[in-house]
Amino acid sequence: MARRRRKTEFTHLNLLAAKAPGEKFTDTTLDLPDGARLVLLVRSADRKTWVLRRRAGSRDSSVKLGEFPEIGIARAREIAIDIVGRKRLDPAVEGGTLRELLEAYADHLGERPSARDARWAARWLLGKEWEHELARKRARLVETHELTALLRAKAQAGATVSVNRARSTLHAAFAWGAKSDNDFTRPESVPRFAITTNPVTPIGRQGKFEKPRKVEIEQEALHAIWKELLALGPVGAFGRLAILSVQRLRQLQAAEILDGDKLLIRDTKGREAREKLNVLPISAAIAAELRAGALELPGGYKALNLTLRARGLRATDIRRTAETFLSEQGVVGEDRGHLLSHGLERNALVRKHYDMAQRLPRKAELLSMWERYARVQPASE
Repeated sequence: MARRRRKTEFTHLNLLAAKAPGEKFTDTTLDLPDGARLVLLVRSADRKTWVLRRRAGSRDSSVKLGEFPEIGIARAREIAIDIVGRKRLDPAVEGGTLRELLEAYADHLGERPSARDARWAARWLLGKEWEHELARKRARLVETHELTALLRAKAQAGATVSVNRARSTLHAAFAWGAKSDNDFTRPESVPRFAITTNPVTPIGRQGKFEKPRKVEIEQEALHAIWKELLALGPVGAFGRLAILSVQRLRQLQAAEILDGDKLLIRDTKGREAREKLNVLPISAAIAAELRAGALELPGGYKALNLTLRARGLRATDIRRTAETFLSEQGVVGEDRGHLLSHGLERNALVRKHYDMAQRLPRKAELLSMWERYARVQPASE
């Protein structure tokens, strides 16, 4: 009969050499109160899990601490001592799930377009009904290799830019969660997360997925797109408005009409999502699309995307084409930036001028130039 490994052989080399599934090692040198024990469970030769064994009356309150050798003996002892001594939140009874973290982070962003992006990324990664098992795992226990596998599966399915954006959302959510426990403005409905490290940090952003597009739309193709959107009637109004205003689609969807003759665009793109207000004059052509229901009728966003995809194009190609056209017409970069919300916070002087003057006459002039180029003019004009 084979001799069992003695529990006292609690060394790094012995734990590393253990391969038999079901084998366990108890740290008998660690004196924990209430009968708690630090145990390493061997699940396979390549997977070994630290567990803090405890019982509260007749209930098993054991908790997983992490994987070996990523967490070594000294670190596992430190975590066990902190949990038992209540210097660290107990993962058995405290700490919100990954789903709760992502939902709370999106709520924290409020009405910004980045909140919609965060909600999209969460459901894209974890399922529309949060069916992925990671959604139910406590956020503080989610490990780097689990998130890497999640992103790898998406990348292998053909997603590229979306993977980078989802990674950024995860990184930002964990960073926010690490601070939220000590935020005295945190709503009582938001659980504590007890996040001490960001598991997304070691996962690098894939620069090769972010190669800038250089697609510009020829005028003939622009006219064909306009005719197709025009044939859709009211459903195509949003797409026609997107071409005329050359604004980002998500921001355009949330636009507000001011005083009947101006369109307010809330731009939260950029570092820390600081809101910038871009006010556009409403031309006769833009007013016609607004009356047609460009901002009210459902389906406009989808109709535009379908029209563009049929030609291998994206909405950003419209903005790039508009900026290229205006540049070729001799329009300076600062004027183009104010129209398209590019570089509005380059320096304090630009910001000061932007706050005090919306430059509406100049924007009206640029929009008129672009309109004459991009759309098919009605016969009456």
